[in-house]
Formats: sequence, structure tokens, C-alpha cells
Amino acid sequence: MAYYHWPSAFSPLSNFHSDLGGTMASDRGANTALGAQFYDAGQVFQGLALILFVGGLYVYYTRNRRRQAVLVAGQLAGIFVGIALIMNGIYSADFDGHAAWVIPLFLALSATLVLTNIALYGHPEFPRSAAIYGGFVGLIPPMMLYVTTPMLESPFVVEWILIYGAMLWVLLVIINVLLGEVLESDHGTGEVTDVK
Repeated sequence: MAYYHWPSAFSPLSNFHSDLGGTMASDRGANTALGAQFYDAGQVFQGLALILFVGGLYVYYTRNRRRQAVLVAGQLAGIFVGIALIMNGIYSADFDGHAAWVIPLFLALSATLVLTNIALYGHPEFPRSAAIYGGFVGLIPPMMLYVTTPMLESPFVVEWILIYGAMLWVLLVIINVLLGEVLESDHGTGEVTDVK
């Protein structure tokens, strides 16, 4: 809905995703008040949903303490991402507080994806391909900061890849939970682990 209220051309090649939440004119444009409200409210609800989602990753807990500790660390980072999304909706691109939440949001999103997928890689009830994909998506912010940004004429597209890449990973996890019997399992009893 926010996109449809944007009065001019809007593109991943020329706009940051959060530009949709701003109403003050900038060199990248501005949204209508209604469009910005849709976007900002969506950020708040997405943050709440993400907190519930990462909390639900408990279904992948195992008896392996190391694996579980890494997963819990990923969950804690994910809860921070949810809070940062909520604050991103409250402090839209029109406010100075926006950058204070957006930069940590992307770094924490990276940590969430990398840690969670390290824990899930090799889990008997999680596809390795989804873990590899999620870990790769999580490496996008560091690559953006240290490798690609100097070479990119338009760094905006990297942000869009991270956002929608992470959303696709969430969808893969949801599909895995719904198609599998993860909820009915005994949380890792079938996994051969050493309890260290």
C-alpha cells in the first residue's frame, strides 16, 4: 500500500526501502502522509511478528548445548531486530532517530541469520540448503559495508536484497515447520549428540 501512494518513480536502484515511510522531501523523493502511515504501521506489525517468529524457533532446540546456545543467541539478536523494526516504524526516515535504529537493525539482522543458521545447519529436521541460504543472506551487510559499497554506484539494491532475502528465509522456515513434524517431535531426540 505504501508503494502505491508514492507520487513518483520508486526503485530499488534509487531508493532505500525506508524512504516509503518518509513524508519530507529529499533528493530521493517523499511519500504521501497516508503512504508513510501504511509503511510505518507495517514496520511496527512486522517487528511484533518477527519477535513471535524468533521465539517460535524453540521448536529446533536440541539436547546439544552448543547448538542450543548458538540458536538462543540468534533468537536474542532476532528479538532486537523486532524491537528495531518497531522503532523504525515510530522513527521514520523523517526523524533523526531513524539512523540510530536502522544501522543496528541491519547488523543485528545479519547476526540473527548467521547465528541461527549455524545452529540449524546439520539439524536433522532442517534442510541444509535453507541454512546455507540464510547464512549467505546474513553475510550481505558485512559484504555491503566492506566489499561491495565502494564498487556499487547504487548501494540501495543491497538493502533490498537483504530485506527480501531475509523474508524468503522466514518463509522457508515456516514451510519447513508446517510440512515437517517438528512440532510433534521430541525436540531432537532423534539427533545423535554429545551433551557438552
